[in-house]
Amino acid sequence: MRWMKFLIAFVCGSLAATAAVLLGGCDNMKQVPPGFIAKKLTPTGWEKKLYESGMVNVGTKSNDGTMNILVICEATTATIKEQFGKEAAGNTDAEDHRMLTKDGVPLTVDVYVRVLLPDDEENRNSIFVMVTPKATPDIQVQRILLEDVYERFARPNIRSGARAIFAEQDSYTAVYQNFKTISDKVGALVAETFKNAKVPLRLQAVELSNVKPDDIIWQANAAKASADAEVNRIKAIGDSLKASPEYREYMMWKQLEKIAEVGSKTGLNTIIIVPVGGETLGKQIAAAEYLRQQVAPKGTKIVPTPPPPQPEPVKAEKP
Repeated sequence: MRWMKFLIAFVCGSLAATAAVLLGGCDNMKQVPPGFIAKKLTPTGWEKKLYESGMVNVGTKSNDGTMNILVICEATTATIKEQFGKEAAGNTDAEDHRMLTKDGVPLTVDVYVRVLLPDDEENRNSIFVMVTPKATPDIQVQRILLEDVYERFARPNIRSGARAIFAEQDSYTAVYQNFKTISDKVGALVAETFKNAKVPLRLQAVELSNVKPDDIIWQANAAKASADAEVNRIKAIGDSLKASPEYREYMMWKQLEKIAEVGSKTGLNTIIIVPVGGETLGKQIAAAEYLRQQVAPKGTKIVPTPPPPQPEPVKAEKP
């Protein structure tokens, strides 16, 4: 009978060893990359141990299809981009996600949120429990990024709150004028959301960036600025010419010649009055008309006085 007891003990021990092998007794090493932490998810739940970067034995798949899974979680700083745009990266619904101010002008806006994994074990463990990991090419390795945690706890509230802040502004120009105030409000919104939603992440910084109106308005403003610059350039040239004495005398003489030309075509006598210092053109024309009516007999031919002398061109000196 003793040999039968020995045989039974041997068989039971063999079956236990076989079961252990089938449930993952064979070595199957998986890597926890630098900048990540990990926990092992078994068919019966999470292991308590938290793994740092290195190699972890997860065992092999059993005959009944059960297996251990290594879930890795990003442990470094991550910058999350909240993009409000017409064709923003990550917008899979083909919708226009731009902000609107009170005047109805759509604005493209980027908000950058920088976060870090917390140090305490309680918050780290809560991430593994409450955030669904994503699959990787390796069926026994799944992954959680800090943006996945942000998505789970904070994103909807932050996006709606940011829209409300921009909707308070009268126009996109008001946004530029109040940029610092708006940026501070968005930062306060993110901080409050993290606190109220108990986001298991450490908030490091919030930055507002790339705020600009619809391209049509942007291009219209650029065209207007270019046109204004051209008008100012032409005006400056005109002011410079008008300030030149030679130019004023030349234009005055051309006006008097035009009077003489019109008079000759109508058969009227024409008197050209040479400008006298201090007199305005209007006074000179009035004087010419008065003389024509009072003293010039019919058929009198009056020859225009030659124009004022022009300065001689400067001759180049011989070398």
